[in-house]
Amino acid sequence: MIKNLLILSVALSIASIGVSILFVSCSTPLVWGLHAEEFKSRLLDGTLPQLDQADTASDDPGELAELGPGAAYFISFHEFADPDASLRLLLSQVEAGEEPYAFAAALEAAEQYLQQENYTSLRRLYNKTEERYSDIYSWRRLYLLGLYWGREDAAALNELEKLKKDFPHAAKSDVELNLFSVVLAQRNSPADDQGWVSRVLNFFIANPAGNYHIRLYDYLRLEGLLDIFSGDDQILLYAVDQTARGNGEVSWPLLKGLLEEEPYLSASMLMNLANAVTTSARREATVKLLLEIADSNKALEESSIEAAAWLYRRAGYHRAAGDLYGRLPENERTRWYIFSSRVRSNPSAAVELLPQLLMEIDDPDYYSDVLQELAALLAEREEWGSVIQAYRYLDGGVNRRVLTPFAYIAARVQQAGVTSPGITDLSADNILRRIARGEYPGAGSFSPQTDSALDYYTLLAGYFTGNTFFPAETPAEPSVPVQGYELSDTDKLIYGFLEYGLPEKALQLASDGDVSVAAALAAGAAAAEGPRPDESLRMLLRRNRDPGAAIPVSALYPRPWMEQVHSAAEEFNLPPWLLYALIRRESLFNPGAVSRVGAGGLMQLMPETAADVAARLKQSEYDVTLVEDNLRFGSWYLRNMLDRTDSPADAVASYNAGISRVRSWRRAFGKLPGDLFVEAMPYAETRNYVKSLLVSSVYYGYLYHGESADRIVEDFFPDLVH
Repeated sequence: MIKNLLILSVALSIASIGVSILFVSCSTPLVWGLHAEEFKSRLLDGTLPQLDQADTASDDPGELAELGPGAAYFISFHEFADPDASLRLLLSQVEAGEEPYAFAAALEAAEQYLQQENYTSLRRLYNKTEERYSDIYSWRRLYLLGLYWGREDAAALNELEKLKKDFPHAAKSDVELNLFSVVLAQRNSPADDQGWVSRVLNFFIANPAGNYHIRLYDYLRLEGLLDIFSGDDQILLYAVDQTARGNGEVSWPLLKGLLEEEPYLSASMLMNLANAVTTSARREATVKLLLEIADSNKALEESSIEAAAWLYRRAGYHRAAGDLYGRLPENERTRWYIFSSRVRSNPSAAVELLPQLLMEIDDPDYYSDVLQELAALLAEREEWGSVIQAYRYLDGGVNRRVLTPFAYIAARVQQAGVTSPGITDLSADNILRRIARGEYPGAGSFSPQTDSALDYYTLLAGYFTGNTFFPAETPAEPSVPVQGYELSDTDKLIYGFLEYGLPEKALQLASDGDVSVAAALAAGAAAAEGPRPDESLRMLLRRNRDPGAAIPVSALYPRPWMEQVHSAAEEFNLPPWLLYALIRRESLFNPGAVSRVGAGGLMQLMPETAADVAARLKQSEYDVTLVEDNLRFGSWYLRNMLDRTDSPADAVASYNAGISRVRSWRRAFGKLPGDLFVEAMPYAETRNYVKSLLVSSVYYGYLYHGESADRIVEDFFPDLVH
């Protein structure tokens, strides 16, 4: 009896639950005829009926609010057969007013109206939202574009003036607004008033040649306005236009003739002439003219000298360029150019200028790039004594990134015994220990870098001093919002795009703006599953420049195409970490990557290289745009380089620069140990390539294969000795 009552009780409970479920199910609002979860599921797999309907006007956009905040906005980016569906959804989101989705929808709708040349609807949308968004520059600018392209000239000119008044800083840096000002001045002028002509001429004379000159010249030509200008003025317009288009052969003689007359002289025109130079004879003629102008025109003296110095610098005449920069008023910028010219013409002499330079400069970081170039040039010339002297001068006076190459080379040349007698009194071991610990070598302590890229010199210094590096994961923010976690507006949009199956839009937003690490990682992870993992990785690498980014190491060293990579590594007996490192450097895992010289695919193979490898592998049919073929051919080629050189470092250098070059460098610097040989390589690209591959190999080897940093360093540079 008790048993039967218990069964009846359970049955009644189940029935009660069933009734409750049925009640909830029946009372759940439908979204376009479907329950919310089914709607989302069918939207993501492309089977939502409305996607294929020619007319969705009868579907109420307001129902989409049942799906969550911003649903109409996100769904508008899906591809509907109905051409009006997207705009209808966007406008409903604007009407709903929930931010940040309403403003994002307004911007997208405005962009679509501009593409459709539907300027009336854009103006109507602006009028409806003016009170909400009138203090936002991007919104006001879109409205101006609608007026401008819609030829509502009086209204456009009025809005342009208001924009400059309300947003003076943004408008001042917006070069396109200057173009609009000139065109609108012409459009709003009475037929008998040609005052706008002087504004056009001033625009061409006062601004360096660029795309806006091309646009203005084409406007004048298409509107039949060029004939209004006088003969020399027409020559000016044409010459600057041709300079902007890169046609110096045509523009140089025209500009040279014009600049012999006062009306057309300006600092921008002098640089236009310099930019138009295409031959050495024209260079010398231009320098002569510029220096004559400098002597005769006090107002343009500095501009003329600088243009001449720039020409010599571009031609590689660094001593002459430095002499000209020395004639300019002394400031941080001219000091940089003078010192840079000395570095390139006589690196050892530049070292002797360092004490005076360090006393004069306001910001040592301003010179980081040229000091790094100095270290490379001294190593390339094997001027080891000058490297050590530069280290002495710079120690404690510049940042770690600048100082470390000098410090590492100074220590290593002493250890390797390649320095001249009498300059080996520095403590090499102490220098290397400080590098390994992330300190200023020979100075006070320094906080370790917060970016996740392992410093090449830190890795090698750790190898020599026993400070083994373990690239542990960097802790990241939560990948999903948690209680108390405040999302920025951009975060909300990113998570929305991901929820609605639009990772490419999420990735686009994650590349800039007020984005948290968690949102950026979520966007990157979703996009990495697509056909272009390089876009995800490129975004994370940009984000990682921010000291507070804390991007996990594994996100920066991913393993797309894992099955194919491991298959190629096994077939050609390659360490998978080296193969991953090379692919990451060559293409960021983009199988469609093509270089400016025609190398293509994951491993960036030249067509002739691919044809040669195909013949050796007896593969008559192939396509280097296919992942499998590209990996197989590239792996064979890398294996071939390994078999023909003495170390993986030389092999990857050969992969980058060609084995003949590397062999010629070895003949020149053959006695140097591997790490110093890399420093002496005359190609900056190859030096950085080898260093990058060692760092990446350590990450891939440690994170995914349990290989120690020391083991990979020893494999990479087999001639190094602890």
